Amino acid sequence: ISQSEVANIIKALNNKKICGIDGTSDEFLKCCSPSIERLLTLDFNNCMDKNTFPDNFKIVKVFQEW
Repeated sequence: ISQSEVANIIKALNNKKICGIDGTSDEFLKCCSPSIERLLTLDFNNCMDKNTFPDNFKIVKVFQEW
């Protein structure tokens, strides 16, 4: 994945206030995007190259809106 793809994914996130399992909100990611795009790209590509993913990459929260 390229850094520009990471930037586009972050830009496409909803501006929801609910945090992920790690406590990071989409709003925070968008705010910090220029500073973290390179690191996220390196981390993700490293996981793909080694075919190893941290356990927290495998956890999701499911919310149902009524």
